[in-house]
This record gives sequence, structure tokens and C-alpha cells, in this order.
Amino acid sequence: MTGNVSSACRQETSPLYRLLVVTPRFWPLADDSIGRLDSFLAGLSRAGFSPTVLTPRLAREWPIELTYHEYEIHRPVLAARGEWSLIAYCRSIERWLRKHAPAFDLIYADSMRAEGALSVLCGDAAHRPTVVRCRGGGKEGDLYWAERSRANTRYFRQSLSARALIAPSAAIKRELVARGSSVEKIAQIEDGVPPPIRRDAAAIRVAREALAATNHDLFVPADARVILLWGKMESHSPLHWAVNAIAPLMQQRSDLRLWLFGDGSGRESLHRLCQDLGIRHNVAMPGSFGHDEEIYQAADLFVLASDDDGLEHRLPLALSTGTPVLVVDTVVTRNLFHRLTNCCPEMFPPQDSNAFQTRLKAMLADCAGMHSHALELRTLLQRDASRLRSIEQMGALFRRLIEDSRSVPPRLVRQDQG
Repeated sequence: MTGNVSSACRQETSPLYRLLVVTPRFWPLADDSIGRLDSFLAGLSRAGFSPTVLTPRLAREWPIELTYHEYEIHRPVLAARGEWSLIAYCRSIERWLRKHAPAFDLIYADSMRAEGALSVLCGDAAHRPTVVRCRGGGKEGDLYWAERSRANTRYFRQSLSARALIAPSAAIKRELVARGSSVEKIAQIEDGVPPPIRRDAAAIRVAREALAATNHDLFVPADARVILLWGKMESHSPLHWAVNAIAPLMQQRSDLRLWLFGDGSGRESLHRLCQDLGIRHNVAMPGSFGHDEEIYQAADLFVLASDDDGLEHRLPLALSTGTPVLVVDTVVTRNLFHRLTNCCPEMFPPQDSNAFQTRLKAMLADCAGMHSHALELRTLLQRDASRLRSIEQMGALFRRLIEDSRSVPPRLVRQDQG
């Protein structure tokens, strides 16, 4: 627990850049996009920034203030549950921002939703530069979200007037330009692949032993092959399709194990599905883990069943550990590997069970080959799409905007914005 906000904001003599991060959700244990944000904040902290996170509480009993890693989290208001509560939520966030924004050097919003629009509004009033990131592609991304209602469209357009926008891909950058942003304002900063994590027989064995000691459901025999699925357990999530597609192979091979990580309202239906398919005894459903590197080290294969969840953190982390991956083939996932011509990951058409099973069988039939291919893929991505480089780019952007704002009189800070 921490003290009040003023104690976090009074750092007038500190050489660190004071960074306010506004996000609609901050729960790294269960959210793919926040796993990516958490990774970036850790890197920015090492690069001379002092982050403070502003986010809503998802439950009334949650603490309003706490410390996570080395930065403070402030949750002064409950998350919106509907259209009417959204109005009250926005008012509360705006009051907080107007009061505390002047204590920070830059405001960064991690989405182009209500939080992005309010960050721009209050950042302008406090004469502080704002940066807003457009969350990636897929149906959960900001671009799709903006089309669902007039209110969403309004928040999205307000977010466009930030001092700078971050696009995680060239495709999203083009979309932002098409929707009214100037090219000069957009910084293309990819999510990138985290630094490589050791992967060899000894590391795999140690990871499996550590996980089994933590949760006995994760114990696997020495010769077992572990398939990893991770995502939101909702009633109609792609995890249900993936389990149905994997089950026939598990019925043929007694050495296969399936790990289903994640939580959600569809957890019980997934549990019943595994029972109905006769594979429940070889399936582990341990929930969510705070430190997931060992999970990927212990797995033989990671399956990304949908481009709606997993692209920002879980797939990059799997790639950084050298874990073989089988990825759904969509425009969004293709954009992630656009630089690679001779060493792309194995892919399958969406919801195509026959193609999926064919590729899965081929990969498991040549374990040595798929692991070698995964390590080669990791090497190429570390060269061309490093997360460390992305963090450096974001830090450089933030520092430039902060220094520029300090050199311009407050009444002229927004003069160049249309």
C-alpha cells in the first residue's frame, strides 16, 4: 500500500521523468495487452522514467492505491459497467487528471478509448504533452472498437489530437492516417519480442520441476509432450474450438498433455468439454500465473488459436523462449512476421480443424526439427523486432516531447494542432 497521490507526485528535485500512464485495465496476471504494457513500463523505469499508473478498480473491495514492482497504481474509481456508469466513470477520471496531471512530465494513454480522450483533454489543460497508443488489430483492437457506437467514435477522434500517436504496425499506421491523423504525428513502435530466455534440455527439465512443485496438476512424465493454450475462457472463445481440434490427437497419443491457462466465465464449460471428449485426465487448467516464462520453457508447443488475444505479450514471450508456435493465419498475424520470408512460423487457416490437425501432427512428429526452427525464428526476430529496441524508441519519443514542451511557452504548446 502507498500513501496519497501527492507523495508520488512531489519529485521536483528528482532527475527522473515523471510519467503518468492511463489505461482502462491493469491486471498483468490475466490480460495479454497489460502484460505487454508491464514489460514496457519495466524497461522505461530502467531508462530514467518514473511511471505512475491510473486505472479503474474492477471490484469495490480492491484497494484504491498500491505499489506494483517499482511504481504506484492509483484506482480512484470503479470500472464502467454500462453506458450510464461510463459517464460517471469518465467524470471521475477527468477530475483526477485535472487535479494531478500538472505533477507529471508526460501523460501516456494505452488506448484510444475514453482514457485516451480524457488524457488529451486534461493534458492540454495542464500544458503537458500526451501520447496515445492505438491498440493492435483484431476484433478487440481500438480500430474495431471505435466503430461500435457514436460515443466510441467520439473518444477515438478526440484521441487523435494527442501530441503523438503510437502505432504497433504499419497497417495500423495506415489506418490512423486514413482516419484523420497526420503521418508526422505517428510513431510506429512495434510490440517486439522480449530478450531471449534460455531453452535447452536442462532448462526445460528445471522449468517442469518448478511448475510441478508449485501445482501438482502441472506434473508431466519425462517423455511427455506439452501443448500450451492460453487465453480468455469465455463461453464461445476460440479455446473451445482448439480443444475440440486437439482432442483426436490426444486420444491417439498417450504422451500428449494439454495445459489451458487463463480464467473467465467459460472455465466450467471448458472443463466439461474436456470431460466429454475423454481427455480431462491429461489436461491441466491451473488458472493464471504471475511469472509465465517457465510455463513457455516447459511447453513443447504454443498454439495461438485467435488473433483477438495473445498477440501483444503471450506470442512474443513464446517466441523469446524459443518455444515452437502454431499460429492462426490472418492478416493481423501475417503483419507480425512481414519481415521474414524464409523462416515464418507454422500457420493454419482460422477454424480449419483439418489443416490445424495436419500441421500439429507434422510438428509433433519432428520435435527436433520444430525446436530447431523455433530457435532460428527467435534469432531472426531478435535482430529485426527486438522489444528492447521498441522500448528505446518509446523512451526517445517521450524525452523529445518532454524537452520540447519545456522549451515552449504554455500558451503556444498546442498552437500547431488542428
